[in-house]
Amino acid sequence: MNYSRLALEQGFARLSVDGPAELIDELSQAETNARNAQVGLWGAPCFGALRLAPPPPPPAPEPVPQPQPRAEPQPQPQPWVEPEPEPEPEPSPDSDSGQSPLASYPNCKAAKAAGAAPLYRGDPGYSSKLDRDGDGVACES
Repeated sequence: MNYSRLALEQGFARLSVDGPAELIDELSQAETNARNAQVGLWGAPCFGALRLAPPPPPPAPEPVPQPQPRAEPQPQPQPWVEPEPEPEPEPSPDSDSGQSPLASYPNCKAAKAAGAAPLYRGDPGYSSKLDRDGDGVACES
């Protein structure tokens, strides 16, 4: 059996003129028969081409959806409760004792230097000693 002729008949080989001269006609006929029958390399997708076009690029992979982070359960908001207003401090019954517990001034010059003048009865730092005319306003001039 001639394996060269068999390979040419089935389209698995091409004829090379380097073979023995007495077989060229027989081998050429085997290749022609394979071409006409479009078998092996003479069929699709080659159709006898020595070089094929590069294959098309593979399709792009579909994006994989990223899992969404799980939302931590939020605590239920507490209803808004209006806070009770703080009571205003009651003025001391008589500020004439001389000095407020928060501020005291030895004279009107010191009260004016501190930016506190004029001082009104009930204000921190008011003293009857600083109120010359007794009208409830100290260091007014």
